[in-house]
Amino acid sequence: MRALRRGAPLALLAALIAGIVAFVVTERMAPVYEASAGLLASQPPSSFGNVDLIRPPVVDPRVYQRVLLDSTLMHDALLRLDGVDRGPAAMKAFQRRVRVSVENQDISSVIHISVRDSDPERAAAYANAISAALIDWDRDRARDMVANSIAAIERSISDIDAEIAAAVSAGDAGEAQRLQALGATLREQRVRELESARARSASAVVVGLLENLSVAQPPAGAIGPRLVFNVFVALVLGLLFGYAIQFARWSLNHSLTSREQLADLTGQPVLAVFPRTRRGSHRLAADAVGFFRANLLRSVRGERPVVFGITSPDSYLEKTGVAASLAEGLARSGLRTLLIDADLRQQGPGFGIDLGRSQTPSFDAYLQNPNLEMQPVTVVSDARASFDILPARVPARQPSELIAFGFDALIANLRQRYDAIVVDLPPMLAYADALAAAPACTGVVLAVAVGGNGRHVADAVELLDANRIHLLGAVLTGNGNTRRARVATASGRPPGQTPPPDPQPRGARARVKQR
Repeated sequence: MRALRRGAPLALLAALIAGIVAFVVTERMAPVYEASAGLLASQPPSSFGNVDLIRPPVVDPRVYQRVLLDSTLMHDALLRLDGVDRGPAAMKAFQRRVRVSVENQDISSVIHISVRDSDPERAAAYANAISAALIDWDRDRARDMVANSIAAIERSISDIDAEIAAAVSAGDAGEAQRLQALGATLREQRVRELESARARSASAVVVGLLENLSVAQPPAGAIGPRLVFNVFVALVLGLLFGYAIQFARWSLNHSLTSREQLADLTGQPVLAVFPRTRRGSHRLAADAVGFFRANLLRSVRGERPVVFGITSPDSYLEKTGVAASLAEGLARSGLRTLLIDADLRQQGPGFGIDLGRSQTPSFDAYLQNPNLEMQPVTVVSDARASFDILPARVPARQPSELIAFGFDALIANLRQRYDAIVVDLPPMLAYADALAAAPACTGVVLAVAVGGNGRHVADAVELLDANRIHLLGAVLTGNGNTRRARVATASGRPPGQTPPPDPQPRGARARVKQR
């Protein structure tokens, strides 16, 4: 029902257009008249008083239907009527306007011949001409039967004479006499039959099995075009066509529009749905963050410490603000929390948090030397919430190899200091960095934007499964479905530029944490 409601606007528009077109076209169409003639097919008696009647052999009434449609009878009838010699194409077009039906009864049948034309007089003339031609054809069958009988008797007499002449020419007098004696009686019989047949042909009356039941009259009213019917059919077809186009668009469009689609693609629960934020904002709705934190902690069943990897299929915009909001939410729940900016490809930091003038080692420095003294930046939003950050400040060379070299050892050291570690990973399908870091995480969360490509989501999930990386679930964000988001760089910010910080809550400040 939801799909029907969503597709209703386009379907109704298509139905309206189809109805209007059908109305205009029908109004401009010429009227159509139908005239019908009826023929009765029955078996007449063999004689009428002292008059001998010659009738054709009885055939199935459907034979008359095939004669009209498959022979030249209709062409000849029209030629006699108007003198126009129609070609095969013209006759096929005319036959589409002719309808021949047979109504079988117990001892007789009724043949209906209907012709449609834009002129009522012409329609009646065509129907009567065709019915008359069919009656004549049926009578001609009786005449042909008599003529064929006479011709057959004549051939039999000629064969007898030829056989006797052949015996005489062969010089065999005995054989010739024998044949003459035998053939004389037979020839005499054939001659009498021939004379009888000729006499009957001359005196008998030839009748057919068909007779007029009703003569076609010019119709008083047109049967078409049917305006209401045509408009109704156009509306229905337009409605179906509109829905078909809409469903085809949906089937070809792989954009995600609901959490149900995301759950089906990932095979995991959707941990949160974040509404659209204002452009450039890294702050997500507090209520949605609360659901995200609670569902995520429930998925790890109280495991401590935990390392959450936050990634997306192919765009940073899809996960904008997710990692920072999760870190703040975990900190508010009383967990010692560290947020790691693992984007070593763009100018950082990329969380929309102003770190002030804090001069601390960058994330890549800890990767190169996991035993380096830890100097995170602490972000304090209020008296109850603070979390540490390891920022990525400048792009690093060969970031995937650098993460593969030192990330496991760094996480092993950090597990002793924190209850929860949130790692903001680069997009999975864009770079190999996420696959290099994900094995050290407790699990990965896939952030997908409304309007994101469903195929890319499926590819990302398949890539995680192939590398035996635990997918904890997914979140659906409202970012990334505008044209600007589709053409943005993978990091969600122009290369070489630091994104403008979001306004922090009153009292929030960043400072270097001393260990």
